[in-house]
Amino acid sequence: MALHGAECAFEAFLPPTEEASGTFAAVMAQHPQAALVPSGGNALAAPPVQHTIEHGPSFAMLKVAIPPNQTLIAEAGSMVARDAHITMDVKMNAGRNAGFFGKMKAIFIAFIRKAVGGETFFVNHFSSPQGGSVWVAPGLSGHVQHRRLAAGESIILSSGAYLASMGDIDLALKFGGLKSLLAKEGAFMLQASGAGELWFTSYGGIHPIDVNGTFVVDNGHLVGYEGNLQMNVKSAGGGLMGFMASGEGLVCEFSGQGRVYIQSRNTSSLVSRKETMQIDIAYRPAHSLAKVYLNPGESITAESGAMVAMSTNIQLQTGSGAPAGGGLMSGLMSGLKRMLAGESFFRNTFTAQQGPGEVLLAQSLLGDMKVLEMTPTGYVISSSAYIASTPQVQIDTKNQGFKGFFSGGGMFMMAASGPGQLLVGGFGGISELVCDGNLVIDTGHIVAFDANLTYQVTKSGGGWIASFLSGEGLVCRFQGQGRIWIQSRNPQEYGQAIGALLPAKEQ
Repeated sequence: MALHGAECAFEAFLPPTEEASGTFAAVMAQHPQAALVPSGGNALAAPPVQHTIEHGPSFAMLKVAIPPNQTLIAEAGSMVARDAHITMDVKMNAGRNAGFFGKMKAIFIAFIRKAVGGETFFVNHFSSPQGGSVWVAPGLSGHVQHRRLAAGESIILSSGAYLASMGDIDLALKFGGLKSLLAKEGAFMLQASGAGELWFTSYGGIHPIDVNGTFVVDNGHLVGYEGNLQMNVKSAGGGLMGFMASGEGLVCEFSGQGRVYIQSRNTSSLVSRKETMQIDIAYRPAHSLAKVYLNPGESITAESGAMVAMSTNIQLQTGSGAPAGGGLMSGLMSGLKRMLAGESFFRNTFTAQQGPGEVLLAQSLLGDMKVLEMTPTGYVISSSAYIASTPQVQIDTKNQGFKGFFSGGGMFMMAASGPGQLLVGGFGGISELVCDGNLVIDTGHIVAFDANLTYQVTKSGGGWIASFLSGEGLVCRFQGQGRIWIQSRNPQEYGQAIGALLPAKEQ
């Protein structure tokens, strides 16, 4: 993703270390002005709290030396260890000196924090008359960032980023509205304001950026930003096609002067792995049968005639495979293009209703099946190799021209794009080959390949006569970096071999 901005300065910050040299005292020795004046420029009267951030940036753990009669507030479930004389009280964030209505408000906010803010119901208060140490850590792998806030300053944190605070830090929900919800940050974010110490976490490393003008951040990499900045959610660029095809989706555009904190990894990648559909393949490689497990409401789209059996609560819908809202003509054209690629005119969509369900799928030829996890580049599929795909996978027809016609795959092949899973079949066993520059494959043995690869159809031998006399004929010469899946038998050669054994047709 390209980052835009006017006068956007990347702040030079101390690299995180794995040892205890990250204490606040050590930072002060190198940068004494950092503890005295925050980025907003307001001086802090209270002395800094000693703390250590160890094992960052991958598995950071925070150790705080709590002064006597002071309180460390930490997210529930974050404590790793504490001195034995440190007491822990579980409370709701009602603020200091909250009365009855303040406590009732805290109960309401706790439910909101859990439901839409990504936080826990409660926070833990650690304190002791003589002081002591507490160790806390976030749930995900990543780093911990410290920030001293002065009166009048605030930090808006993404869902789940808050870890701990000390001093007169007040935590409140900030309603982000529809724009925040679309940016995958949820309708509410957490606002920390007041004078004191604040620690927050990330998935991966944390990088602070000083913005002076405008700056664009991918929504999945946002940790937090200073409250004086304005945030606007917008498309990554290129209109609707850019939103759908770029892989970036929506981004957060910040304007004004202030600091933004970003994380080096996107938490949505964790969620996507959990949503992978379970597909088991039995009786391979000769008589492969795919068993698809569908959760309630889940769907899978399959080639017409591929279904062997299904649960009684599976709903079947037959369509032409046209894009949503494409209309009759779009559906007709989609079906015709698939027929040109060797597939059937219609496709079936199986959806689990009122509970989980199972669908059994098979191909017409003897051979193996393979589940391909979709990548940003997508795949090109040979004629008749497509069996099924998850709903977000877009299947289209790709014109290969005369090189596709002579390659044995036909002038039209199938192109698969988008997130999800793709089920393909081959005649015989399926093997994966890696193309690292150049690779030559017989035209009749190709099942699928990464769409970023290019290929040329050429003769297999030194000359055209030698190529055809060798029995190899034409081959595909692939170029680039990618993967190719091949089948151990050639359907055309198999048909010719069987045809030669059949008795002559009686007149």
